[in-house]
Amino acid sequence: MFDLVTITEVVEHLENYHVIIREIYRVLKKNGQIIITTPNILNMKSRINFLKSGFWNLFGPLPLKTKSLESTGGHITPVHYFHLAYALSHSNFKNIELSSDKTQKSSLILYILLYPLILLSKIQFMRKEIHKYQTVNKDNIEVTKAINSFTALTSRSIVVTARKLD
Repeated sequence: MFDLVTITEVVEHLENYHVIIREIYRVLKKNGQIIITTPNILNMKSRINFLKSGFWNLFGPLPLKTKSLESTGGHITPVHYFHLAYALSHSNFKNIELSSDKTQKSSLILYILLYPLILLSKIQFMRKEIHKYQTVNKDNIEVTKAINSFTALTSRSIVVTARKLD
């Protein structure tokens, strides 16, 4: 049993990170902590790259006929904060929090330039999801808000922490 498990820049290399998160929950002591880092596909640079190419930053086209992943750095699973929080929550982790390693300068510049559009889009998105589609509720509103936070929009890598409380 462990007090702390860190998985640094690993989940993006896995076919199924949910299995690993459940296993980490199993081996953690009560009040144990998990720390996960992964490339941030939600930052402005990555979102712009996705709009231009259909691929997140650092997650380009994968080879279809070979298993050689050198050109992609082995990045096979783009994972953003909401999906990590979802997997952690479904494994019974609590106190799920988002932070970052450092601000990415190119994303910061894009954030500053596009801030009015970002703010308007966030408001419109939340209204639709809460009132029309009812997909955002008290259980997921904080995580949903975080995907468009300054941290998510400007950081190079995300750092996600959670605790096993029971």
